[in-house]
Amino acid sequence: MHSRRGSVISSPDYCKVIKASNRYCLKTSTFNECLFLVVLSGIKKLKSSSGDLTAAKGQGFLIAKGARWEVENIPGHDLYYSALAVGFSHEDIKQNASRIESVKKPSSPKVVNDVTQIVVDAGLLHAVQRALPPQISSHYEEVLLDLTKAEILCMLAGSGFQFPFTAKIDWADRVRRIVSQKPQHFWSSESVARALNVSESTLRRRISGCGFSLVSLVRDARLDFAISLLQSSDMQIGEVANRSGWRSHSRFTDAFHKKWGLLPSEVRYQKAENA
Repeated sequence: MHSRRGSVISSPDYCKVIKASNRYCLKTSTFNECLFLVVLSGIKKLKSSSGDLTAAKGQGFLIAKGARWEVENIPGHDLYYSALAVGFSHEDIKQNASRIESVKKPSSPKVVNDVTQIVVDAGLLHAVQRALPPQISSHYEEVLLDLTKAEILCMLAGSGFQFPFTAKIDWADRVRRIVSQKPQHFWSSESVARALNVSESTLRRRISGCGFSLVSLVRDARLDFAISLLQSSDMQIGEVANRSGWRSHSRFTDAFHKKWGLLPSEVRYQKAENA
């Protein structure tokens, strides 16, 4: 099945294996975090009005926060598409700024302000693989993940690539992060304000200043969480909807289609019986 629509967005501490058993295309949308994608099988295409970029096995993309691209995942001869994805939050980049600056770089390092295609060598691939623990369930594992992300950022810098050092996190990002940690939770303006330690009036003013509403931010964070589950597991769609904060399967499907341009069933990874 080939549907030509939607886009994938990273979230804080995003470290996943993305898998696809169908060819699909997610419509153009904005990436909310810096992302490093490494193709393992099949082909990934990024499309925009200025042209297309294609990465096959052993290649990858560095994607800056704020980049807007249409994303297509195409299974290979083994009938599957797979890629490793590691997201870098504002804190990841800021906390490792001194390390990145200390790395010996080419004379003209490239700052990734949109999308950059790279060849991924064995050392960088192994570092990305180490960023994918089975489950981050303890402080010890979180520390190891932070160190591995620092290693990846330094290795990229040594090859002449680095993400920009952004000045601050906006309020829209803060809300998305809060919701993504507990997408099943009932998020009212009161509960979000309490989680961010501000008054409801301050929260509304800050969000409005970013050009968003609380309802849209909560919905988008939940949909980002949902597509992450659909791309990285063979979980049933009803369970994905429930874990993402929807009690109604049909409403979840409608919201998903509106954002990504296709149905959850078109994205859902389905493992072959003989795999």
